[in-house]
Amino acid sequence: TLFNTQGNSLAVREPSVTTHPYGNEPYLSVLSNPSRGATIHYSVGNNSADLSLRIYDMRGRIVKTLSAALAKDGGIITWNGKDDNNSQCPAGVYFITLSSRKNEKTVKFVLLR
Repeated sequence: TLFNTQGNSLAVREPSVTTHPYGNEPYLSVLSNPSRGATIHYSVGNNSADLSLRIYDMRGRIVKTLSAALAKDGGIITWNGKDDNNSQCPAGVYFITLSSRKNEKTVKFVLLR
């Protein structure tokens, strides 16, 4: 039992546990934006079919595909600023897109050098 400063007992609620921390909707965010590389936090809910994560440049070209490294229930993945040919990408604005069969989320990211 917990008590407040006046000595009264406090009710304690157990946290509700769900199977997915963000519900059924996909979640995508980039930590440390702008940065020299991206730390991408994602979650897909119940929409893990045909999951892909791609990074696009300002012209809409796919720079990097990170789909093979994705966990089906979400997680954190990093992009080191290199393209699919392992060449360093120039500084600039990029778009990180998480797609599943049912949904798509995109965030803007600024890559620094």
